[in-house]
Amino acid sequence: MSELIAEKNNSNEKQYLISDKKLKIILDNAGVGIVVLDNKDKHLMINPTFCGITGFEKEEIIGKPSPAPYWPESFSKELTDILANLRKYQYIRVETYLQRKDGNLFPALIIGSIIQDEEYNNEAILIIEDVTKARRTERELQLTQMMLIAINKDLERKIEERTEEIEKLLRQKDEFINQLGHDLKNPLAPLINLLPVLEKQDLSPRSREMLEVIDRNVQHMKNLIVKTLELARLNSPNIKLLFERLNVKEQSQGCILKNKLQFDEKSITVENRISDNIYVKADKLRLIELFDNILSNAIKYSPKNNTILLSSSTSDVTCTISIKDNGKGMSSEEIDHIFDEFYKADIARHDFDSSGLGMTICKRIIEKHNGTIWAESQGDGKGTTIHFTLNLWNLDDEKVEERSYRLQNIPTD
Repeated sequence: MSELIAEKNNSNEKQYLISDKKLKIILDNAGVGIVVLDNKDKHLMINPTFCGITGFEKEEIIGKPSPAPYWPESFSKELTDILANLRKYQYIRVETYLQRKDGNLFPALIIGSIIQDEEYNNEAILIIEDVTKARRTERELQLTQMMLIAINKDLERKIEERTEEIEKLLRQKDEFINQLGHDLKNPLAPLINLLPVLEKQDLSPRSREMLEVIDRNVQHMKNLIVKTLELARLNSPNIKLLFERLNVKEQSQGCILKNKLQFDEKSITVENRISDNIYVKADKLRLIELFDNILSNAIKYSPKNNTILLSSSTSDVTCTISIKDNGKGMSSEEIDHIFDEFYKADIARHDFDSSGLGMTICKRIIEKHNGTIWAESQGDGKGTTIHFTLNLWNLDDEKVEERSYRLQNIPTD
């Protein structure tokens, strides 16, 4: 080619030409193989990079018609189609296989276009890139992805197996606790029944003191067994809650009245600032148990002549209930463990009235209600606040309740 049109300026119709010498420098230093064919598909020029890719010398290719030695015989029809499309569409981009001088095939990317010289010879220029490394990288990536998929599947299988083992152990633990509770409860019954009878007897001060020790221990064991059995029931996946529309203020006030004697013993004032018109979807017995446990804890850790505050806030779908005392307060470590089974803060380590399960039971109750529960404290002597969330009763719940009521009250002949 004597000249190659590099650019055409539409405004002044001038043509910028690249000389043979400049073109040769560009082609010789190109990082990809370049082949130029005339309008009869005869090889006019190849650059050194192409010779390096294929192993052929220029003399073995220049002047030869297509298909040249670098084109495998079995791919000759494909070459015919490629060149035909190039002539038809003036541009091609295709991946195929070429042949090195030693006979080995390699994957190649061919980008071709038609260039018209001043004599309209319609010469074709082919840019050829050896994509063996790219293909290898792609294969390695695919193999890596396949290995990752296999590893993930194996990991998922192991996680499922471990999860099944953990669930089995948890079931066995709950079954053991449940059975142990019943086994301990049965022999306690005679003691609980006999102690009031013995207390009525004419006993010496020493005997009465010993009887009080026995009674205190028996009551502690009874409380521990009751709480343990309750926790085992709440841990069971088979437990069924009876959800209904409940007014939170009414339920909390009922628990406050029920525990009035305990409040009076320590001269504790209770301020119930829960809103009057909050209705939640909850199990009544569990909600009462929840308030009882939290209030009992608040009483236990509050000094005399103090105040316990109940408050509320709502979002679109939930309400948050907060119960704040002004007692000892908790450290960050104690807050981290407050809902653990059998955990007792230092002040309650030797407290016979504490089973270490009250807050764990509260957590299970809230979880069964699809809510959350957490504790906050500013530190020693600054009190503790327990927060928990419950789902608000909504119109859909009312429709479900109405349908249930109608089904239960269908007249029968």
